[in-house]
Amino acid sequence: MLQSNLLSNSKGLIAEELNVKQVVFSKDEDSVVTLSAKPNFKKLGKLFGAKMKDAAKIIEALVPAGSMCLKKGKQSTYSALPSASTT
Repeated sequence: MLQSNLLSNSKGLIAEELNVKQVVFSKDEDSVVTLSAKPNFKKLGKLFGAKMKDAAKIIEALVPAGSMCLKKGKQSTYSALPSASTT
C-alpha cells in the first residue's frame, strides 16, 4: 500500500521525466508486457552444433509454456532440448 501511494504521489514527476502527458498504473501486466525467448546462436551454436535449429525452435516455444514459472520467479527445466554435440 505504501509503495502504491508513493508511486501515485510521484505521477507528476514520472510524467515529466518520461515526457508523457499521463501516467497510468495497472495491475494487469499482461496488457503491457509480452514475453519472448530468442536463442543466442553464437553461444548455443557451439554447444548444439547441427542440432541448433531444433534447439532454436524449442527455445522460441519456451515462453508460452513456461511463462507462469517465469512470472513467479521460478526456474523451468526443459528436457526436450536436443543433446549437445560432443565435438
